[in-house]
Amino acid sequence: MSSPQILLLPGLHRAAPQAWAAQGARVVEQHDWARPLRGDWLMQLENAVLAAEDQVQLVAHGLACWLVASWAQFTPHAQAVQSALLIDPLDLHAPELQAQLPSWQRIELRPLPFAATLLSSAESADMTHHATWARAWGTQHHTHTEHLHTLCMKEETHGH
Repeated sequence: MSSPQILLLPGLHRAAPQAWAAQGARVVEQHDWARPLRGDWLMQLENAVLAAEDQVQLVAHGLACWLVASWAQFTPHAQAVQSALLIDPLDLHAPELQAQLPSWQRIELRPLPFAATLLSSAESADMTHHATWARAWGTQHHTHTEHLHTLCMKEETHGH
């Protein structure tokens, strides 16, 4: 069995950590990075997982963490995911995001069907929310910037 393919899932406005230049990793492109429709983003992720030759590791940032959580609720292909790294999920109920992201407002918090880790950067304002979401998703939760950097670098070295 070969190494899993790493699928990088940037967030709103294509935001992603700088360390995402992993060799062999594939960025899942979206049609609209500024006013994303959840259904469109879900189909792009579904297609990327189906196109992978083997298992995948998902690395999601911001809004894309919710993409992973939403996708896991409907896809019959969750077994293709070896693990997920969820970095700084957005607070979808923040007033400034509600009007911009109407199709993202009603995502149920359910345990993910694959191993996952939620990482909060030290500068994140949503630490309390992150801990709540990590429990609901059944993920590990880490809060140190060094840990984030170490894991991102580890992901890079495990790419194809």
